Amino acid sequence: MSYPHSKRTAGLMLGAVMSVTAAPVFATNDAMLELIKVLRDQGTISQDAYEAIRLAAMADEEKNVASVQKEVASKVAAAPVATAGAVAAAASAPAAAPAAAAAPAKKAWTDTIALKGDLRTRYDYTDREGSEARGRGRLRYRLGVIANPAANIEVGAGLASGTGDQRSTNQTFDQVFSGKQLSLDYAYMQYGFGHGVTAIAGKFSTKNYLWTPTDMMWDSDINPEGVSGKYTGSNAIGAYYAQGGVWVLSESRATSNDAYLVYGQLGQGWKSGDWFGTVAATSYVFSHVKDSNSTFHRGGNTDTHMNSFSLATEVGTRLGPGTASLVGEFIDNYETSSSQDIAWSVGTKYAWDKWSMKYLYVDLDANAVPDFLPDSDRFEGDTGVHGHEFEIQYEIIKHIVLGLDYYRVQQTATNVDEHRVQADISIKF
Repeated sequence: MSYPHSKRTAGLMLGAVMSVTAAPVFATNDAMLELIKVLRDQGTISQDAYEAIRLAAMADEEKNVASVQKEVASKVAAAPVATAGAVAAAASAPAAAPAAAAAPAKKAWTDTIALKGDLRTRYDYTDREGSEARGRGRLRYRLGVIANPAANIEVGAGLASGTGDQRSTNQTFDQVFSGKQLSLDYAYMQYGFGHGVTAIAGKFSTKNYLWTPTDMMWDSDINPEGVSGKYTGSNAIGAYYAQGGVWVLSESRATSNDAYLVYGQLGQGWKSGDWFGTVAATSYVFSHVKDSNSTFHRGGNTDTHMNSFSLATEVGTRLGPGTASLVGEFIDNYETSSSQDIAWSVGTKYAWDKWSMKYLYVDLDANAVPDFLPDSDRFEGDTGVHGHEFEIQYEIIKHIVLGLDYYRVQQTATNVDEHRVQADISIKF
């Protein structure tokens, strides 16, 4: 496409630019020189025109400005020019800075946060020997907000249904359609220091700071409160980690002996072909729990000395079209003088396509672990029990899962049996 008057217009525009910039201040206007250089490099003006402008810019203060402008005009008249618009744009561009990359656009607040949650409805049937059988409808709702306000920083908070029980976020269908409670399920801040080091403070999930392949000691609903840190590295075998923390159990204005838990864990993961595995050793130290006995214990423990050592492992491989693994955990309460001081579990998992299955056998002595921590669905979370759990799940469509969980557990001291069946529909979003 041709522009009949583009050459003349460009010349006039450059002349106007030079009229303004031929003053002594132009001799030091490096920003304008850079801009004219860009026009030359883009082919908007010729090399001859560029040289003329450069000479004008570098002229001495005593040099005749009019003669410089005349020289520039003659060079411009002989130079091919792409468009007058490009020169006009150059003339109107701010001369405060050289051409540079545009600053990145500021992120909207919606780009720094994410929502997540789930809803589960359940039919729960319990039949304990010597008691009336009980059937009830239940629901669990959880909603969380995760934000990344700055590099390496994560802040999260979540609400959950329930009554505040640390081991349950379920609400039972009862009391004539009454409203159901919500409480703060977690609220934390997490920082990544780099080089495999992270730290977290607040109320948070255990999954990233304490590895446990079973729920023999830790109910999956428990979100501890305090601080934790983790270091992850790699070696010839695979990935290894060291993690630990201090978790507050209670605070009392009547005494300085507040109860808390200090723990440390060393773990090693590995993978070879279709095989994979993890092994971890954990030490738990419970401080001043005996000073707050009524706050914690539900009647399963007969001692308040709870310091223990745990060894846990999972080994798996490809099996047919799916993945199978064996899990095991052993806990020894080395502090108690009671003979009821051991807990162990062994089980298997299998996942294939939309199916997943789990079997777990647990033998939990009365004083092996604090009785406010184990899975609350196994004989109401008591210690001093042993028995089986079988679970199967099927994802009917993405994010919607049907589940069936069956417990057959016996209380060791009384030989009382309990059968429990839970049928679930869960939706994640």
